[in-house]
Amino acid sequence: MRSDAHDDAADDRVVVKGDETAVAMTVSAADAQIGRRPDEGLDASKRGAKTGFGRLDDDDQNHGQVAKGLFGQVHADLLRMLPSRSTTERVAKALGAAMQEALPRIEPLVRAEERVPEGAKSIVVGLDRTSTPMREPREDGTTAPRRARTRSYERKAPAPIDVNYRMSYVGTVSLVDAHGDALVTRRYGIGAHGDPESIVARMMEDLRAAHAQRPDLLVGVVQDGAPEMWKLVRAGLAKEPSVAAIGGAFEAIDRHHLLERLCDALLITKHTPAYREKKRHEWNETLDRDDAAIDRIEEEIIVLHRGHRGPVRKKLHEHRTYIENNKDRMRYAELVARGLPVGSGATEGACKSLVQVRAKGCGQRWLPNGLDAVLVLRGLEMSDRLPPAFRELEREYQATVLRRAA
Repeated sequence: MRSDAHDDAADDRVVVKGDETAVAMTVSAADAQIGRRPDEGLDASKRGAKTGFGRLDDDDQNHGQVAKGLFGQVHADLLRMLPSRSTTERVAKALGAAMQEALPRIEPLVRAEERVPEGAKSIVVGLDRTSTPMREPREDGTTAPRRARTRSYERKAPAPIDVNYRMSYVGTVSLVDAHGDALVTRRYGIGAHGDPESIVARMMEDLRAAHAQRPDLLVGVVQDGAPEMWKLVRAGLAKEPSVAAIGGAFEAIDRHHLLERLCDALLITKHTPAYREKKRHEWNETLDRDDAAIDRIEEEIIVLHRGHRGPVRKKLHEHRTYIENNKDRMRYAELVARGLPVGSGATEGACKSLVQVRAKGCGQRWLPNGLDAVLVLRGLEMSDRLPPAFRELEREYQATVLRRAA
C-alpha cells in the first residue's frame, strides 16, 4: 500500500538520517512532545544544543560529547513514548481502512493456511444483530437545548447531531466437537450502513475451506428466530454444493430463546415458583430426548391461552404463535444425538465481545468509517487471524523513503 497523503502527526514516510532510520510518525510524535524538528539536534557535538541542563558551548568538545550522550538518551526515551490519543485514533482508522480494502486479497491467503482442528465434527454458523450508537447529522438542523449561561461562551457551537442506535450485524462460524463445544470460532461484524450479505459471504468461504479438508463435517445453523437473519443464512447455504452433498444443514432456534418464552408463559399465568422450576426442568429433559416434545409443549401453551383473558391472553398468543412458526427448528433431540449445539452462545457472545464491549462504552458514538475500522481489526484479532493478516498486509505495504541532511 502506497500513501502519498499524510500529515505531520501520522504518515508512512521513512526518515533516513545518517546511520539512523526511524518511522516518521514515531519521530514526529516524539519530537512534538518537546516542540523540536525531527532532524534537529542529531549532532549536538558540532553545534549548540538546548537541554534541560542549560546551553552548551559549540567549541567545547567535552561538553559536546556530554550533550550528545544526554540527547541520545532523551531521544531514545521519547521514541518509546506512546503517541497522542488523536494520533492513535487517526492511525487506527487508517490501518483499519487499509485492512478492510485488502481483506478480499488477504483473507483467502490466511484461510488457506488454517487447518480443521483435530476432533472437529461439525460446522455451526449463526447471524445476529446488536445495536450501536451512531453519530448522525440532525435532519432539521436544530440544536439541542442548552442551559442558560452566566458568562459569555466564545467557542462556536458544533453542527447539530443526534445519537441514534442502529443495528450492527454479527456472524460466527464455529468448528465444534462431538459434544457441541466450540474448538475454534471466527467472528465477523459490520455496521448497519454495511451489507450483511458480505458477512454471510465470508462465513460461507470459511465453510467451503473447512469442507475442502473435511467433506464429512455436518453443518448446523443455530440462531434466534428473526426471519431476516434466516433468509440471509439460508440464501448463502443454498449456493454451497458441499452443503447439498451432505443432505443440507440442520437448523435450530436457540433454545434459550424458547425457554425464555416458556418460563414467561408460566410466570404471567401466576404459577408458583416451585411449579415453574419443576416444569422448566421437565421441558428441558423432554426436549433433549424426544423430537416430538415441542408438539406436546405447544398443546400446553394452547390450553393456557384458551383459559385466560385480557393482556395475559394477548401475551400467551404471542408465545403460541412463536412456537407454531418455529417448532420445526425446535426438535433438539436429533441435534443433541449428532453432537450439534442447541444454543447460539457463540453468536450471542460475539455480539457482546466484538461490538458491545468496544463500541457501546459510556458516551461513545460512531461514524461509519471509525466503526468499520474497529470491527475489521477486532474481528480479525478475536478470530486469531490478526498476526497472519498483518504479515500479508506488510507484503503489500510500500513506504516513501526521504533522505534528510544530517
